[in-house]
Amino acid sequence: MNDYGGISFLQIEVFLAVAESKSISAAAQKMYISHSAASRLINKLESCMKTKLLKRTNQGVELTESGEKLLYRIRPLFNRLNATFYDVGSVEMNKSVVRVGCLDSAEIFSEVKSYIMRCESEYSDFSVDLSLGGFHELREGLLEGKYDCVFTYSVSGYGLHNTIVRYCRDFDTFFIVPENSPATEGDRLDYRKLSECTLHLYMRTDRYDLSGGFELDVCRAHGFSPRNMQYASDDPASSSLLMDKNGFAIGGSSFDLRSGVRLFKTEKPLEKKQSMVLLFNPGQCSANGERFVESVPFYRSENSIP
Repeated sequence: MNDYGGISFLQIEVFLAVAESKSISAAAQKMYISHSAASRLINKLESCMKTKLLKRTNQGVELTESGEKLLYRIRPLFNRLNATFYDVGSVEMNKSVVRVGCLDSAEIFSEVKSYIMRCESEYSDFSVDLSLGGFHELREGLLEGKYDCVFTYSVSGYGLHNTIVRYCRDFDTFFIVPENSPATEGDRLDYRKLSECTLHLYMRTDRYDLSGGFELDVCRAHGFSPRNMQYASDDPASSSLLMDKNGFAIGGSSFDLRSGVRLFKTEKPLEKKQSMVLLFNPGQCSANGERFVESVPFYRSENSIP
């Protein structure tokens, strides 16, 4: 890919890998390049932007304020750009195309991208058309036959009749609060004060009762229920939550990629975990779609969500 103003796509990809792993060595290994090559790409990016993006610590590297700003703005653009490359690159007349939907989440997208790379290295007779979307969009698309399969969170898998659910992996669950939240005391979260805050939720149209069931289960497991709940049609951590110091959300570690919020891992074991799942309908999934599904590693295989 040609550079634009000295900044290349590879530099951005390495920066995102370093931000995710908090280690240049780990990022280099993930990108299949040397440590020195990764360092040079980061240095070149910093030189082009005329600012430091990383700072070294005893545990590895951390983002500077400029690095946090870049990560916050470039991550969603990078995800969509990657999906576009998959989309455009898969239009080959001599190949069958497997249509895959993926929740627009940094956690899930990173996993799905690795699955696709592994699958396309094993099978040369088909390619994968990857599309990002929201909970409701993916659900409707699968039911309408737009996708061979979709990757999403388990909490959105309910109500999909005749659809097989395969579990890919569990995710840790976190309380997400603004940096200036009154419910924080140093490095700990005060659940009593959190109960006085507003729980921000997605407006998920496939949850007809809008009960916030999973999120409320997390709260109750920690001995409280929120006084208020507020529904939003977009990402609560990047919009309404950041404008409400008396609010909080519940989600995965991808929220840590956004500036202005703090994450506190849930302390109590949950009866239902937040999991990444693959959904597909055997009756409308193509033959190559089923081959792709079988190539995805599962830690558990079941026909329905417990």
